Amino acid sequence: ESPIAGDWSFRAAAGERTIGGRLRFWTERGRVLGVYVAPDGRTTPLIDVTLDSGVTEASLFMWGHL
Repeated sequence: ESPIAGDWSFRAAAGERTIGGRLRFWTERGRVLGVYVAPDGRTTPLIDVTLDSGVTEASLFMWGHL
């Protein structure tokens, strides 16, 4: 199981507006997979999910893991 598995909420400044949604991650056959979940519930698969070796559970907490 990946340390990023689960649902994550995010908000970001995109120019003069704020965007947000959720990122959902899971592992399948040893690979980390994920989707972007828009506020209206539509999903878009993430095509390249890489966990950098420097990520720790403490830094994941700072990102707002649900």
